Formats: sequence, C-alpha cells, structure tokens
Amino acid sequence: MHAEQQRISSIGPESLKGFWALFLVQYQGAFSDNLFKFLVIFSSINSLGVEQDALRDFRLFLIVAVFALPFIFFSMAAGCLADRYSKGRVITWTKRLEIGIMILGVFALKSGEFNYMLGVILLMSIQSAIFSPAKYASLPELLPNEKLSWGNGVIGLGTFGGIIAGGTVAGLLSSWFKEDVWQCGGILVILAVAGTIVSRWITRHPAASPGKRIKINFIGDLIHNLKEAGKSRVLGLAIVGSIYFWLIAALYEPTLVVFGKDLELTDFQISLMRACLAIGISIGSVSAGYLSQNKVEYGLIPLGSLGLAICSIVLGFFDLSFVQISFLLVCLGISGGFFNVPVSALIQKLPARKDKGSVIAANGWLTALAMGLAALIFYLFKVQLGIDAKAMFWVIGLTTIAGTIYAVWLVPDSLARFVLWALTNTLYRVKVLGRNNLPERGGALLASNHISLADALFVIASTGRRIRFIMHRDQFNRWWVKPIAKMLRVIPIASDFGPKELLKSLKKASDCLKDGELVCIFAEGQISRIGGQTLAFQKGMELIMRKQDAPIIPVHLDNVWGSIFSFHQKKVYWKVPRQIPYPVTVSYGKPMPTDSSHTEVRREVVALGADAWAQRKGRISTIGRAFVRTARRARTRMAFADSSGKKLSYMRALMGSIILTKRLRKEWDGQQKVGILIPPSVGGALTNLAGILMGKTVVNLNYTLSEEGIRSCVEQCDIKCVISSEKVIRKLKIDPGVPMLALEDIAKDPSLIEKISAALLAYLCPRGILLNKLSEGNPASLDDIATIIFSSGSTGEPKGAMLSHYNIVSNMMQLNQAYDFNRDDRFLGVLPFFHSLGFTATLIGPAVIGVGAAYHPLPTDTRSISKLIPHYKLTLLLATPTFLQLYLRGIKPEQMQTINLVVVGAEKLPQRLAVAFEEKFGLQPLEAYGCTECS
Repeated sequence: MHAEQQRISSIGPESLKGFWALFLVQYQGAFSDNLFKFLVIFSSINSLGVEQDALRDFRLFLIVAVFALPFIFFSMAAGCLADRYSKGRVITWTKRLEIGIMILGVFALKSGEFNYMLGVILLMSIQSAIFSPAKYASLPELLPNEKLSWGNGVIGLGTFGGIIAGGTVAGLLSSWFKEDVWQCGGILVILAVAGTIVSRWITRHPAASPGKRIKINFIGDLIHNLKEAGKSRVLGLAIVGSIYFWLIAALYEPTLVVFGKDLELTDFQISLMRACLAIGISIGSVSAGYLSQNKVEYGLIPLGSLGLAICSIVLGFFDLSFVQISFLLVCLGISGGFFNVPVSALIQKLPARKDKGSVIAANGWLTALAMGLAALIFYLFKVQLGIDAKAMFWVIGLTTIAGTIYAVWLVPDSLARFVLWALTNTLYRVKVLGRNNLPERGGALLASNHISLADALFVIASTGRRIRFIMHRDQFNRWWVKPIAKMLRVIPIASDFGPKELLKSLKKASDCLKDGELVCIFAEGQISRIGGQTLAFQKGMELIMRKQDAPIIPVHLDNVWGSIFSFHQKKVYWKVPRQIPYPVTVSYGKPMPTDSSHTEVRREVVALGADAWAQRKGRISTIGRAFVRTARRARTRMAFADSSGKKLSYMRALMGSIILTKRLRKEWDGQQKVGILIPPSVGGALTNLAGILMGKTVVNLNYTLSEEGIRSCVEQCDIKCVISSEKVIRKLKIDPGVPMLALEDIAKDPSLIEKISAALLAYLCPRGILLNKLSEGNPASLDDIATIIFSSGSTGEPKGAMLSHYNIVSNMMQLNQAYDFNRDDRFLGVLPFFHSLGFTATLIGPAVIGVGAAYHPLPTDTRSISKLIPHYKLTLLLATPTFLQLYLRGIKPEQMQTINLVVVGAEKLPQRLAVAFEEKFGLQPLEAYGCTECS
C-alpha cells in the first residue's frame, strides 16, 4: 500500500506532460510502421501478375508472420527491461534504434527486393517489440488509476490514428510514385528523428525493479507470470481477451487486402477501407475511455464483443457496396475499441507494480504468438484451403460469439455490469465523490444508506472493482433479481434465518473481506420509506468486522429518493421518472477503523449526505425559473385560491404575474428591494411572484409591527413605495414614510392585448428569454437575495434575514423530500408572508413544487378557515401552537377530514395541546425547529 501511495503522490502536471509526449511518440511510431509496411505490401503485390494470386497471398502471409515473430522472441526480455530500467529511458533507446532501421528501409525500397524489405520489417518489429511493454507499463506511472481507461482510450486513438494515416498515405504514395516510391523514404527518417526528440519529454520515473535479471530462457518467467496473472480470474480473462482481439485484428489486416483485390478495388480504396476500420477503433477507444467515467468499466467488454461478432457476420454473409462496407468497418472498429480499452486497462491495473512490466510483456508475447497464429490461419485458409475473404469474416464472427458466451460463463458479472452500465448511462447519470477513498486493492466493507431497489446498481457504477453485496433473501429470491444477483455473487441474508444460517452468511461476508474483496452492506436493513431519510444502522456490520484487518468505507447515495425504484409516492415500480437521465450522487467517505460502531458509521454516512446536498446546487433553479417550469407542467391544476372566491390555475397565475411585472415596472423603477404589505391572498402571492420574476428582492412588511417598526424596515431596505391593498390601507391607517399604492388600482382591467401578450409569453417563450425580458436583462441568480424576512423587533429595531433563492428553493426541496408531497396536496395558507414558514412553504412551495395553496388573511378566523379546508380539499396545515389551540376549539373533526399533515412552528408545542389535537382530529402535530436566518 505504501508503494501505491508513493506512486500516486508522484503523479503531477509533469507526468501529464509526459503522457502527451508518449502519445505523440506512439502516434509517430504507428504511422511510420504502417507507412513502411504498406509501402512494402503494395510494392511487392503490384509487381506480380494476375496469374500469381497464390504468390501474392504467400507474401502477405510472410509479412504478417515476420512482423509477429519478434514479439514472440523479444517481448519477455523487453518486459524485464521495462522493469529493470526507467521506462522513459527504454523508450528513447528504441526510438534511436528506429532511426537506423528507417535508413535501411530507404535502401531496401530502392532495391525493390522483397527479401531485403522483409528484413527491414523484421528489424522494425524487433524495435516495436521492445517499445511496447515500456509504453503500456508507463501509463500507470503517468496517470492515476481512475484515468487509466481514459489514457488507454487516448493511446488507442494515437495508435489507430497512426495506423489510419500511415496506411492511407501509403496507398496514396503507392498510387502516385508506383515503382519510385523509395523516394519518399526520407519522410520515415525525419519522423524517426522527431520521435526520438519528443521521447526525451516523457517523464522519467525510477526503475520499478532494478535488480530484475534478463533471462535468455524466458519460458520459466513466462509460466511464472501467467500463473501469477491466473490467480485473478478477471486478469487472466483480460489477457485471453487481449490475445483474441489482436488475433482477429492481425487476421483482418491481410484479409481486407485480399477482400479489396477480390472486389477489384484500387490500392487507395483498400487503404480507405483500412482507414475506416482504424477510424472506428479510434472513436471506440476514446468513447470507451469517456464512458468508463474515471474507472475501468469491464461491462463494456460484452458490448464490444457482440459488435465485433455481428459486423463480421454481416460482412461475410451479404453482398455490400463499397460505402456499406466502409460504414460496417467503422462500426466494427468502434466495437473493437469498446472491447480493447477496458481489457488493456485491466491488464495494466491489476498486476502488482513490480510485476506490471513482466505481466504486460507476457501478454505481449502471447499476443504476438496470436498474431503469428493469425498469419498461419490466413495461410491455411486462403492459400491451402482456398477459402475466400467473406467466409473468413463469418468464421471470425461465429468464433467471437462462442468466445463471448464462454467468457460470460466464466465471469458472469461482466454481463451484469454491462446491463447496469447501460442503465446508468441511459436512465441514470451517476456522479461519484471521494472515489479515491476506495482502496485499489484489498478488502473493505462498504456501509451504505438504502433508498431504493436500484442502490446496488449505483454503487457498482461508481467503481471498477468487483463488489460482493449482502442482500435480503426476499429481494434475492425475486425472479427478475435472482439471475443478476447470482452473476454478481450476492450473499443472501435474512433476519428470519436461524442463528446458524445467519452466522454462516455473516462469516461468508467476513471471509470475502479476508480474501481481499469489497463487500457492501446496506446497513439500515431495509429501504427507507420516509422521504429517503437515513434510518438506524443495524449491528450486523460489527459482527462481520470482528477479527478483520480491513477498513470500513462509509457510502452515501444522494438524490435517489424520487427515482423509479424508491418508495416515493408510496409505490416502488410504476412511476414516471422526474427526469431522464436521473442524476444520482455516490459519495465515499474516508476509511474508518475496523472496530467502528454502527452508530459511528451512520454518523459519517449522514455527514456525507450533507456534503452531497451542496452538489445539487448546479441542478437547482431560481424561484422564478422554477415557477415558470412548474406552471407549464401543471397548467390547469389549481395554484392559488383564497377565501374571497378567487381561484387561479398555474398557467393563469403565471399570466397574471407577467401582467403585474409590466404594471409594476414604473412603480419599482430604480429599486432592488421592493416593499409589499398584503396579507395571505391570491393578490399577495402574484405580487411577490411578479417581483421575483423581475429579479427584485421582495420585502413583505410585518403589519403587526408598530408604525416605527415598519418605517425602520422601509429605511433599512431603502424602499421607495409600498404595494398594499385598499382594505389594509384603510384598516391600518399607518404612514410607512413612503407612498402606499393599492394593488387594486395597479392591477385593474388588463386589456385584451396585455392578456394575449402574457399568454404568448407564458406558453411559448423559452424560460431563459422570458426571465431575461421580465427582469430587463438582469435575471436573478441562485445566490441573489430573494427576500428579506424581518424579526418582530422585540429586542430593539427589527433585524432582517437576507435569504437567497438557493436558501429558499433548497429548503422547499428538503421539505418536499421529507414529507413526500404529491400533486393532490394543498396548503392552508394562514401564516403571513412576512413569516419565514409562511413565505417558504405556502408561497414558494406552490411555485416550486406544484403544491397548491388556499389563503385566508386572518389565521384566527376559525369560521372561515373551517369552510375553506373542505371546499378546496386542503391536506397540509401550517400554523403556530397558538392558532392550533383556536382550531382545536373552533373546527369540527369532519371539517378537517382532508388534512393529513399538521406542522407547527415559531413557538414551543405544549404536550397537552398535541395530545388533545390528536384525540379530536386523529392527527399528531409535528413540531418544526429552525430559525429565520436558516430558512
């Protein structure tokens, strides 16, 4: 572990610079190799007559075989070199060697002798065989583990980009220069010199194993390395996958040339076909690196394998045009990239650091053997048996299908990971925090909260390591879960097991930890049904960790509540997702000691949840933006009503707010903070929303304050006028020190043009443009102040709490998650808008989450309130204990039948009042805690 930490600490900006130098060197090498090789192929084939097809195929066989032989004989020694010496230094040595080889290549091309050119290909292949292990073993030194898939994708892009360019340029030069193609040889020498210079920029790291001996007889080392690799089934199968990939790649190369000649294509068209294949591999490599999302995602391997098989079979069975063939080759290449990138990343990641070079070299040796075997297969099929290219394609396809089935049978979780990868890249979008807290090797117990049936999916998607889950037996036995659970080697457990069976299951989990595996337990023992709240953790995890030397990793799943498989809306399966893809955050905490108690672990998980909430900020809208979205989704649903008989749907509320913004623009011109003195009502709600849509800070003045208190609030906010209502102005008879304007005068008699304009804006105008227009180019941001809530002034002058859009909207989202509101819920709005609970829940709640509200200006008027509740079928009552006492006396139980949630705040709830209220109405009031500044 110390060596691993040392490696990670050495990776910095200089290493990333070295990685890009390696990319350029790799690109140049692939370009030069393919340019020379295909110049030789076209030169040697074009010099033959039509009747010499057998000799043509034999020469192709020789070129493929000779290119593969050095990898067989030199790969193991090259791997030892990569471990014994600095890999960057080994790369520079090989590039210097390339300069001399390319000079010889120029003379060989000029001579036109096939044997001379073949000899240079042999030397070129020796140089590549020495270069290859150092190149791939450098990646873990230049990149952190989470970037290995990305790095392999980029290196794959360089490799096959070089192949594309080299093969295509060779076809062009062969068509242009014909027998004088040797004149282009100087390009190869110049490129070799450039590659040597760039190789010096590759970051030099110390040798991984300076004492390693280089043996001439490498068979013993090869067997040892393969035995070590075979201890990990995944690593062993990754090596087999790499061998097979390069076998079919080597088989495709001469087969495509013959296929093109059979179709009577030109050298340039054949080069284009190869280019299409290489372009596809480049796209697939980069895409696989991106889709792996900072981990090694071996769930992509079955997808790539299936694509290789289908494309090969279609090529073999159907007569296709040149364009169709080219498109199919691109698809084939993309599949190859999906297959090869995770395979290569696994081979680089899984071996111990001191053995990386040797294991990679062993893989290179076997790969070279496979490439040599490909040459032999081509020779036998084409030259000896006379099988045409199309038949070879479908043989490759059928063989790939058989190999895929066998590999999935050996490592079934690769198929499960593919299914889960597909889900997490379509229905879900998983973000991972603290991934570095997961150990790269060794056992650890992952202790997670449990919010939905899909939680295991999110944990799997967050890491490339294999995980053994502990699952309740009832879930394990579901018909659609059991096949995937078996693939993932889930450990079933249940509280109703007998003591022996229970201990046996726990011991199995404990043994997995000792074997160095990751084990995940959803420590609550059940799925949360209360707004995604984290329940108490069970003690089973403590039994698993007895006599262990592995850490506990706290895990938190955030924003899962509300997804398809959570208990949101009290149903698990049949829900329409809020959005697709649905964002989920997986957070990993720092490793905890083995003897940590279940309560300590829960505390850390909850803390991770608090940190994860802050990550939602980028997905949260301002109040105005959220109101427009809600109004368009719930157009005809009731938004606001009041005891005067006014009732507005969401779309009518949005249109009314838009009209008010235009009417109030003159009155509020030059003011950022605007004063409102209107009791809870439809008019008060629309005035507040109009101010918010205009980007203003709305200040609802406390009409229970003295005139001096109100004036203090006005002066502190530099308010120039106060919007009120005629009734309030007549009743209060106060002078706030600024003009008081009646809303009835401002909002009366909107014209037909105003209504049509508001309707067009409400229905058709994009949200961003609408908010920009209503705010005159200055729309509010999340951190802008949405409102100022003043205290009652009991300890002096009233003090204002400045609340941002983020404060209020996130608060409302938290309330929504905790109480699980639905579209049929409606608030009783009796708390004034100058109260933080009244403003947040009964005004902003409807605007943000689509829960309607019915208002009454007098919270003590039990007679009117008792009629309002059944009339609008209100379900949510927010009040103070003082008001609750009045409702206990003045409202009958049958008038409260629709209410299903009662929340009180601002005062302490007496126990006797809570008991009396529950006895009469069958509802237990919930006491809310908080303060205005934290709203």
